[in-house]
Amino acid sequence: MQQNPNTLVVVTFTLIIGYITSKINTRYVLIIGLTFYTVGYTVNFFANEWSILIICMIIASIGELMYAPITNSKVIDLIPTNKRGAYNSFYSLSSTGAELVARLTILFYPWMSPLLISLFYFIILILGSCLIYKSLLSNTNLD
Repeated sequence: MQQNPNTLVVVTFTLIIGYITSKINTRYVLIIGLTFYTVGYTVNFFANEWSILIICMIIASIGELMYAPITNSKVIDLIPTNKRGAYNSFYSLSSTGAELVARLTILFYPWMSPLLISLFYFIILILGSCLIYKSLLSNTNLD
């Protein structure tokens, strides 16, 4: 049975990351998690050596373990109770949009350098991270 490296990292590090992040200010955990996620995936797009790919995937997965619980819980806090179904349906479009961008990038990959695609994803990840941080910072208490 073939295992996804991300799944192995999540299973291995969930409790450890949860324990460590529970002792740190939520704002800093969010910033560190989004940074790890962004750097991990950005380097992953142009790295050619398997060891670097594995290390970057671990860094991105740890970043996701840090920021995802915070954003998921804060997004739920922002949604009015009587409209959670509609908001969750609309929120699920973010993953569909991300898949669309990823698939379109695969189409352009033969004509673009890996470094250029990595820069494209870096810009998208930075913009998304800033929007997540700004929306959670202005609408909820992260402390």
